[in-house]
Amino acid sequence: MNMLSFEHKKAIFRSFKQLQEKPISNNRVNYVYPESLQRGKILARELSPSGNGYVNGKYIDT
Repeated sequence: MNMLSFEHKKAIFRSFKQLQEKPISNNRVNYVYPESLQRGKILARELSPSGNGYVNGKYIDT
């Protein structure tokens, strides 16, 4: 089973022009959907080079 690298994961999120990349501590990044009409504008949280992170689309309204 092949895993995506940190750079590949970031490239996938960057391909969505609606998302904004927000660097946070310890070389981690969040991806924010500022146009969301609901609360919870962070789509991907704490994406890190170790491969960990969270993706949440519960409140994302299109």
